[in-house]
Amino acid sequence: MRVASASDIRPGTRGFFQIPVCTMSSGIPMHQTFHVIRGAREGPTLGLISNSRGIGHLSIEQVRAVLAAVDPAELSGTVIACPVANPAAFEHRRLTTPVDELNMNRLFPGTSAERLGGRYAGGLTELMAHHVTRHVIEPADIVIDLHLLSDRLGLETIDLPTQAGEGARARIRQLASLFGTTLHEWEVEEGSAAVYAIARGKLGFGVEIGGGAFGPGPAAKWVAQVVAGVHGVMQAVGMLAGDPGWPAAVTMVTTRVGVRPRNGGYHVPEVGVEHLGATVETGRLLGRVYDVQTFELVEELRSPCDGLLYVIRALGPTEPGDWGYVIGERQGLWTYTP
Repeated sequence: MRVASASDIRPGTRGFFQIPVCTMSSGIPMHQTFHVIRGAREGPTLGLISNSRGIGHLSIEQVRAVLAAVDPAELSGTVIACPVANPAAFEHRRLTTPVDELNMNRLFPGTSAERLGGRYAGGLTELMAHHVTRHVIEPADIVIDLHLLSDRLGLETIDLPTQAGEGARARIRQLASLFGTTLHEWEVEEGSAAVYAIARGKLGFGVEIGGGAFGPGPAAKWVAQVVAGVHGVMQAVGMLAGDPGWPAAVTMVTTRVGVRPRNGGYHVPEVGVEHLGATVETGRLLGRVYDVQTFELVEELRSPCDGLLYVIRALGPTEPGDWGYVIGERQGLWTYTP
């Protein structure tokens, strides 16, 4: 149900509203859409943000599936979601907004339209970040930022900002463990949605589960995994009835190493989706890059350390310096029990 604003959504119902952003040079208007599920009873507010960067579209389907699984009559509290936080970047499947070449997930809380006149650059991206801040982050008690690196990458990890105080960090770890995958605790970049939420006294973390080039089977699995994780978080904070199903233990990563091709060509992986979360040894062959015209081997991509594999690259073209694989170093691994 389309409504004018969030205040028009009554307890026990759901709806969405749209905020005008601008008119593009083509004359086409652009807006951001916010979905609200208002529970029949009072309780915490959960904010979901997707596609602050215009790559990794599976997070949009994950938000849709999460919302579809929530019955307002059974909900205590409110769910607010923005499935496409940066429609300008999504239109072009770009990490940054084409108009100003800025990454929204480094710009939170953004800047309101009234203050943009004094800014040198970044007006459009900052304005869209401001809308997400105002309508999702500020009302929320818990903020979950769903985003992916690229459609060519498959990954399963939860980003836990170390900027949280020890008490909040413990609670964030606990809630994040419900997604049943590797937790990566690190100093997340300032200006990200999760870090800003934490600075405002809220619980915040990033969910990076999925990929776009691995077929319908993995995609369905990743969507179900996120739905179950968000559902578990809502149970853990009292928004939904039931046992959240705490895992016995999960793996924490504090040190990571990236493997990127130095040369472009055609990438053929030696590991697949089934290897995500598996341990690899130093020297393990992860993928090969071939010359697209001569078919000569250009480069082998091997693990530089012992550790846990949590980002993989799909079959297809690659550019020099593209994301390839990410390994959590063994000395940076430890077991976390919720």
